[in-house]
Amino acid sequence: MKTRLANYISDIFNPLTLSILFVFLLAKDSTANLWEAAKWSFIFIALCMLPIFLVILNMVKKGKLKSVFSNPREQRHVLYVLGSVLVGAALIILVFIGAPDKLIAALFAGFVSSVLFMIVNFFWKISVHTAFASAFFSIALVLYGYSALGFVLLVPMMAWARVYLKEHTVGQVTAGALLAGTVIVTVFNIFNMVNL
Repeated sequence: MKTRLANYISDIFNPLTLSILFVFLLAKDSTANLWEAAKWSFIFIALCMLPIFLVILNMVKKGKLKSVFSNPREQRHVLYVLGSVLVGAALIILVFIGAPDKLIAALFAGFVSSVLFMIVNFFWKISVHTAFASAFFSIALVLYGYSALGFVLLVPMMAWARVYLKEHTVGQVTAGALLAGTVIVTVFNIFNMVNL
């Protein structure tokens, strides 16, 4: 029962799902109507998330990665390099085409996080699932202030699931959550977008 619950938490609130949710929240908060929010969400997803996800699927199919979301540390380095390059390129394109500032800030935070995680990955495995849960909570907090505090429950819930499934240690989930949350709040503060 606990294993099934931990798998459900990891699978339902996976990094891709949380990314799509917070991109839409940021786009909705940055635009005048739902059409504009959907347009910028689609552009962001097409430029940044879809290419990475397609490459990962291809690597899993060819046996170069164990799975889409849970891989040994040795297999992660190429993902961090790929992610940093693609996110950096998407950032340049989105700035050039005039994307909303909050999406730019989020992508810049994603780029910084990807580089930091890549550096950490040389010597330690850090929890990306917990990092994305923390990023989602941090973005909700930045956008909606203390009314978003309920989303904090996502972080310990994900941390428990990853530790229970023996994918990470307590230290690795804690580091992922702290690193991602710190990057989000710092970058959004630099962009003067913290609403607390």
